[in-house]
Amino acid sequence: MEENHIRAEEIAKRPIKILQKTKDELDREIKLALPKKSEKERNYFIKVFNQSSAAGYGNWLNDDDSFEEIAVPAIPSGAEFGVRISGDSMEPQINDGDIVFVKRQPTIDIGEIGIFIVDNEAYCKQLAFRNNQYYLHSLNNRYRDIPLSGESIYTVGLVLDCFKENEE
Repeated sequence: MEENHIRAEEIAKRPIKILQKTKDELDREIKLALPKKSEKERNYFIKVFNQSSAAGYGNWLNDDDSFEEIAVPAIPSGAEFGVRISGDSMEPQINDGDIVFVKRQPTIDIGEIGIFIVDNEAYCKQLAFRNNQYYLHSLNNRYRDIPLSGESIYTVGLVLDCFKENEE
């Protein structure tokens, strides 16, 4: 018993190996050990309005509407939120059910696609100008342009890109 006690004391006197790695080094080693995901498997999250914007006849949309957070494979630089589209007036570029990524800004250039509020209804349209008049233009030629006149008109933001949720 005395020999075991002496050996235990000798073992206890040996220096303990201390881990000499920084947190970053440890994190890097952990990441290297994890299976790598391809770019297609990675997801990013963005807030999307629960109320859709119309690519057609206009839907009510305001800042008080609630959001849901959805996973998407990529988010364009500058996108602040998403808006789900209802209707077919922006086909073939934007389809019913697609989510457009929007950068909030008060104006957009002619020819760009944006989200607009006209008389408290939201539209996803291309801004057009002809004959000294601004219009909201549909890409689908089955829809007429909407002339912009009156005081209850404003731009929510610029559509940066479109996510086709059904084609994940």
